[in-house]
Amino acid sequence: MLALPENPKDGTNNIKCFIGNGLRQDIWLQLQKRFKIPKFVEVFGATEATGGLVNVCNRPGAVGRISPLMNKLDPAPKYLLKYDVVTANPLRNKLGRCMEVQIGEPGILICGIPPSHQVEKGLYKGNMEMTEKKIVRNVFKEGDAYFNFGDSLYLDKDYFAYFHDRVGDTFRWKGENVSTTEVSNIISQLPFILDANVYGVSVPGHDGKAGMVSLTLMENIELTAEKLQEIYTHCEKELPRYARPLVLRIEKDMRTTSTYKQHKVTLMKEGFDPNVVSDPMFYLSAEANTYLPLNSTNHHLMIQAKL
Repeated sequence: MLALPENPKDGTNNIKCFIGNGLRQDIWLQLQKRFKIPKFVEVFGATEATGGLVNVCNRPGAVGRISPLMNKLDPAPKYLLKYDVVTANPLRNKLGRCMEVQIGEPGILICGIPPSHQVEKGLYKGNMEMTEKKIVRNVFKEGDAYFNFGDSLYLDKDYFAYFHDRVGDTFRWKGENVSTTEVSNIISQLPFILDANVYGVSVPGHDGKAGMVSLTLMENIELTAEKLQEIYTHCEKELPRYARPLVLRIEKDMRTTSTYKQHKVTLMKEGFDPNVVSDPMFYLSAEANTYLPLNSTNHHLMIQAKL
């Protein structure tokens, strides 16, 4: 709607309310001002969850409100927990209990499972293993159980909740979920690639996160134009368009955590800014049908291109 040319009659309509989910705050404000829509209602939830959130207060960008008072009265209270950004699991203190985040701090959203909810029958039909993965047990006391949304949210000082990000290895681009493990496995099929660390990075002016991959090459291998072409062709053949990495980063050694897991957090923060990243980088060029060198000269041009 915002992409359409502005018209003096944009605000002449009978729309009283927009209802949906996933509307960014900046888009919310532009729509409301341009089309003179009185109210927006944001909802947040999951089909198999034991509860959800709804913003009926017209607070731009909020998906709902987690009031401490209402939480005490709710049979399925909601909390935001500190979590490990690598494993996506809630962090626990010395007593083995989970910890709530502070105001403004992102935390993983959980929702209480009431005693009357027959969770032993499974949240997913015939798959108790998948059900158990979505349940966090012994959160605040022995025996309690909460549904894990797998999403990171944060609260403002008025306890309004805002979506922050999906936790774990999955990111969204072009409205689709992208599995970093799946993309990594496919790229690693190329014989000259030793390891591929895939992650999502923010791109100014675009929703979601685009795919980027940090590559380490086999010993004594140089990344020539022919090999860049081979990576492009392989990704085009084996991956849907939304899952193809937009940027390649070549690192001499793969970064890992103390437990030898691929380190993504720092890489995600550094993104693909040539002023920050000193490693060689290459961007996907649909016009050239290959990956081309990315530098400070063409960095802004790549962002402005139709990705």
